[in-house]
Amino acid sequence: MAFQSSLVAQDYDLVALQEKYPDKLGVILNHQQKVEIEVNKQGELDIFLTDHEEVLYLKESAKFYTEQSISLSYFFEDITEVEATTYTASGKKLKQDKDSYRVVDSPPSSWVFHDDNKEMIFDLPELGAGFRSEISYTKKIKRPEFFEVFHFISGYPVLKSSVEITYPEGMKMKFYERAMEGFEVERKTEEGRRGSQIASWTMKDLDAFVPEEGSTNIKNHIPHLVTQIQSYEFDGQTKELIKDVADLHSYFQEFLLLKGDESNRAELNKIVNNVTEGMQDPIEKMDTIFRWVQANIKYIAFEDGINGYVPRSCSAVMRNRYGDCKDMGNLLVEMLTYAGVENAYVAWVGTRDIPYLMSEIPSPLTCNHVICVVEKPIEMQGKHKYFYLDATSPEASYLIPPKPIQEKELLIHYGKDKFDLYKVPATHADKNYIKSVIKFSFTEEDSLFGSGVDKYGGYERENRAYYINNLKDDDLRDYVKDLALGGVNRYTLKKYDIQGLSHPNNDLEIHYDFSVDNLGIKDGNDIILNPTLFKPRVTKYKPEDYKYTRDKVRHRTIDYSYEITLPSNYKVKHIPDDVHYEHDKFHFDAEFKLEGNVLKVKMMYQYHLMEIPVELFNDWNEFSSSINAATIQNIILEKI
Repeated sequence: MAFQSSLVAQDYDLVALQEKYPDKLGVILNHQQKVEIEVNKQGELDIFLTDHEEVLYLKESAKFYTEQSISLSYFFEDITEVEATTYTASGKKLKQDKDSYRVVDSPPSSWVFHDDNKEMIFDLPELGAGFRSEISYTKKIKRPEFFEVFHFISGYPVLKSSVEITYPEGMKMKFYERAMEGFEVERKTEEGRRGSQIASWTMKDLDAFVPEEGSTNIKNHIPHLVTQIQSYEFDGQTKELIKDVADLHSYFQEFLLLKGDESNRAELNKIVNNVTEGMQDPIEKMDTIFRWVQANIKYIAFEDGINGYVPRSCSAVMRNRYGDCKDMGNLLVEMLTYAGVENAYVAWVGTRDIPYLMSEIPSPLTCNHVICVVEKPIEMQGKHKYFYLDATSPEASYLIPPKPIQEKELLIHYGKDKFDLYKVPATHADKNYIKSVIKFSFTEEDSLFGSGVDKYGGYERENRAYYINNLKDDDLRDYVKDLALGGVNRYTLKKYDIQGLSHPNNDLEIHYDFSVDNLGIKDGNDIILNPTLFKPRVTKYKPEDYKYTRDKVRHRTIDYSYEITLPSNYKVKHIPDDVHYEHDKFHFDAEFKLEGNVLKVKMMYQYHLMEIPVELFNDWNEFSSSINAATIQNIILEKI
């Protein structure tokens, strides 16, 4: 495969680039990704992807970064050729040791126990300011259904980046351009040899991508191209791959049909009979079976070749007492069906880490998770048509969808060639909350003694219940202290009691007693006191600090109530004014009122969005300011 000739000294100005990019280690002079697709004599696709990248290094510290890597997965691809060349600042070519190439296991993702991802590692002989590297490799793509995502931007500035795809006459391809708005893109389509088509995209002078912590997935922000082979011609016939959601369902259905032998069901049937004995209500059965799987089948993610897609048999999962998401989803369907719970189905889904919907891009690349769903009786459906049974989380409730799949699409397997594509609604803020009621009073020494009850529901419950169930003794006490009173400094946690751990559908409640010293400020006969012992805060986002949409993960309610019993020898001299802020996506209310000798303060905010786009920053910051303004208000007590 031919590439443009390497840049030579007069094609770039090292000093100018060093001045333009003073903080960058290097700049990519040219990145070319070329694909050639052909139909072989057996009617199968031969797909070869060649990647060629030239990097100019701008700093002497590049000498510490000679190690290079190329990712691969033997299930999806083979590397057929690798070539690396290094040139010194004077243009001398350095020899690459062929024995330096080695293949190692990639570090698995935090949620993956084992996968077949590999890295080819090698070291360039030497680097420094003015050095240039050229690295080319060719991969044979083995799974055309997963073909392919191309990126144009890097952690280095890029002077030129291009993608070129050559495909045969009669092949139907679909190209999905993502996050290319605002970039200049040169697009070409031309005819090649023997009627082939050549499609290309070229971008120039691209800034280095700088990730922002707390932003939505990187693929929402960097230009990239998702490509899909939909069909091709061979020997007068059309061979179909995946062109729509129905084809995607058929593709996943084939994996489901490959699952292990399910004839040995003795243990499964025995356990279902035991745990549901005497039950008639299908929801009670569903609840019991789901909690049994959560408690007894350990979640271990496997992404090893075809085993990343084909569920293991229920008998194997029961025997091993572990499985991954598809194993657990399939097991739940089999157990529920045997128990007489109708309308239990396996469902594929892409989590929010994947910024595509299946209805937008019907590809296996849009899916990375499997759960079980049970269709609700019509009278119970409301906003949500299904119960969501994701046993990979031991504290998940089936009453709300798993947090990572909100506003994503479920591809629900109803049976052979039958499916439902269902978009999961976001969980309402009313279902996902922290609610605290805190009561306290003064002593003559101006100390505060009180009690509190914190209630956690929805996703707020799920995370905290997991930690509470896995901590003991001092570690548990320290964790509770960090939760109670918002972890405010200078308070003593006297005792606590945790309730609601027995069932994920219950609120988690923490009851506690506390004391706080020296929060009031004396001013003659007056005491100035901020009644909000801890401050609910909402982060502000300045457009000059953040370029990208912020990820809020879930809709949320924060509701704090304070009841302060005033000492009998003091009267209230000043109460703050109420504060209110209203927006169609978020709101805040703070109220201060005196009832007898009890001052009641209530602060509650909600937001009803998963993401904050840049155009909402100003409104969001006003919302944040209203909260901050309310929480710094003081009451003034005057001694009688």
